Amino acid sequence: MISSAFSPTQLAWLLPSATCLLLSLAFFLKGKNTWAVGLLLLGGLALRFFMLASTPFLYTWDEQFHVMVAKNMMAHPFKPMLYELLPFEHNYLNWVGVDIWLHKQPLFMWQMALSMKIFGANEFAARLPSALMTTLLIWVIYRMGKRTLSPQAGYLGAFLFALANYQLELVCGNFGMDHNDVAFMFYITLSIWSWIEYQHSGKRHWIYLIGLFSGFAILNKWLVGILVYSGWGMNILLDSSKRTRLKAYLPMLTSALITVIVALPWQLYTLLRFPEHFAHEFELNGRHFTEVIEKHAGGWWYYFEHMHEIYGNWIPFVIVIAFYFLFKRVKTKAYGIAYATYVILVYAFFTVAKTKLISFTLVLTPIFYLAVGCLFYQIYLGLKPHLSRRILLPLSLIVVAWFGFLHFDQESIQAYHVPQPGKYPRWIAKAHNAEVYRSFQQIDLSGVDVMLNCPKWEPVSFMFYAGVTGYSGFPDLWTYKRMKESGRRLGMLETGVCLPDYLNEDTTIQRFEVELKPL
Repeated sequence: MISSAFSPTQLAWLLPSATCLLLSLAFFLKGKNTWAVGLLLLGGLALRFFMLASTPFLYTWDEQFHVMVAKNMMAHPFKPMLYELLPFEHNYLNWVGVDIWLHKQPLFMWQMALSMKIFGANEFAARLPSALMTTLLIWVIYRMGKRTLSPQAGYLGAFLFALANYQLELVCGNFGMDHNDVAFMFYITLSIWSWIEYQHSGKRHWIYLIGLFSGFAILNKWLVGILVYSGWGMNILLDSSKRTRLKAYLPMLTSALITVIVALPWQLYTLLRFPEHFAHEFELNGRHFTEVIEKHAGGWWYYFEHMHEIYGNWIPFVIVIAFYFLFKRVKTKAYGIAYATYVILVYAFFTVAKTKLISFTLVLTPIFYLAVGCLFYQIYLGLKPHLSRRILLPLSLIVVAWFGFLHFDQESIQAYHVPQPGKYPRWIAKAHNAEVYRSFQQIDLSGVDVMLNCPKWEPVSFMFYAGVTGYSGFPDLWTYKRMKESGRRLGMLETGVCLPDYLNEDTTIQRFEVELKPL
């Protein structure tokens, strides 16, 4: 049951979404797949717009940094910058306070920049590409299931993905590497789907699309973007009639060449134009495998014990049997080999790597949902001989809708996206402060280069909304003198805190009284 705690704006998206999703299930159970998938896409898109309407601020980790770089890319697409104007110093080792920002590959931020160029520099526009990509993935998962398993398994997997809480929170920037992870999952999935279509039809244009999408995946989050080639290559190596024939490798080599053509230019460009930044980030990427970065540690069981955070509380308990039915029902041996290769390789690689983050295995999400869809369909087939159609169809609708509702996790959604005084003060504080920062768009800040006394970890959010470089807290005397010597014109957020004498006595500082809530 949808909670009355949601605002009218939230309900304006949530109620139509729920209606479309239930109608989609009804059409699916009647065998009308075209209508079912179409309504599923509409319901999934409305649900994502509900998420976009539910968070009126930028999340700290890591969304504000991604969105700020994307905003600067609107004017300078080939010069990725976090701070267009640094307070006073240059430090390419600090990814949260640097000018040239190469901490992530650029494609997902180019998408965000284009969206903000069209719809304005705001949270909705920044998040829109993620909403559209995860909506399109609903159809892609259905299509993958139809090609490799059955239309029924594909639909059920796509239905659960459409409602998946973790994906929805990524879309609005709440979890992990947010839009970066969404884009990475999207393009890797498109490359795998293209390979499936190539295996099915043999048509050459799929070879080019595999290479294109794999290259795009690299341009989001580095070399795991070539994952598609592991399953493809394993199929060749395990086929005694192909493994020694050069001709069998040519389509894969063609795709790989396109991947290189797509992904390599940006690497060469940044190497030549920003050599210090490139060298640091390249070395940092390698260290993720050999050492723990930023305290993101975990044991060998890490990705299994955190599986529930991506897939909810019930899927981890059924995933083994779900994969059993997936491999039992897969249409050809080639698809089974590819799916097994992707799952084993990703889990093995990131388990061995020292740095661990929950979203590192996110690229397997479509395959996991296909496995669960397969399990649901197997249960349906098992019940079919024992129940009449009049009982089985409504029972199936109720059960699938119920598991979908559990997967949506309304309680978690309310905790993160419904302001409840006294219960979730940080949400209320973030929303309030963002509104204060937006108010600076109506103020003439042409005489201010750096705004002092922003709350901790909020300078980037202030900079996004107000268009002026933010500074966390206030500088010590030495830093203050460096700012003045470098010609920075200073502003100050007056929040009632005690300031040092050298700031109180500086009459050139423009002062702005604001009421900010502590975070």
